[in-house]
Amino acid sequence: MRLSPSLAATALTAVFLLAGPGVPATLASPATTWSVSPGGTFTGAATKTTMTDTTTGTSFGCRGSKLTGTLKAGSALPGAGIGSISGGSFDCSAPSSSITVKLLDLPWQVNFLSASGGSVHGTISGLEMRVSLPGCSVVIDGARAAAANGTVAFGYTSSTGVLKVLPASGDLHIHEVKGCFGLVADGDSVGYGGSYQITPRQQVSRTA
Repeated sequence: MRLSPSLAATALTAVFLLAGPGVPATLASPATTWSVSPGGTFTGAATKTTMTDTTTGTSFGCRGSKLTGTLKAGSALPGAGIGSISGGSFDCSAPSSSITVKLLDLPWQVNFLSASGGSVHGTISGLEMRVSLPGCSVVIDGARAAAANGTVAFGYTSSTGVLKVLPASGDLHIHEVKGCFGLVADGDSVGYGGSYQITPRQQVSRTA
């Protein structure tokens, strides 16, 4: 059956970007647009971030982490790919050992989805990282190893400039386990969370 132009347009506007376990988010609703100022290069600094194997309960915290990236500037901007994460670093440790976190397959994509209660809700997609410590190495990605399709959800508040990565909202999993003393296993789910102070503070609002 061939759709009329009006029905086709209605069908397209029903497509929404969803964020949640097992639902990678890469496309935004065509009807949703955004205003961003000043845009450009930004840095996000968190005083504490956590990564938790939610299957086994194994976790570690980082004293701090930093993300760098860019946001498009202007109005009537589509939410999909409105920004990107191009780099970052993590300051982590475990008892008597150091932990290295390496960001892979950069840039990651920043997507805006919706706005409510003074906050913008979105996702970071294309996420992949390697976590290493003595006797243990894993890759954190989406549902498949080496796919660079991990997704986490966030909330951003313009009045404070804080972007909060929500640890229970993504589809991250552990892959390529080497060693690790039986504490984690391939396919385990992972929660990644942290509150990043964005500099310069970005003013973001929904325009349609």
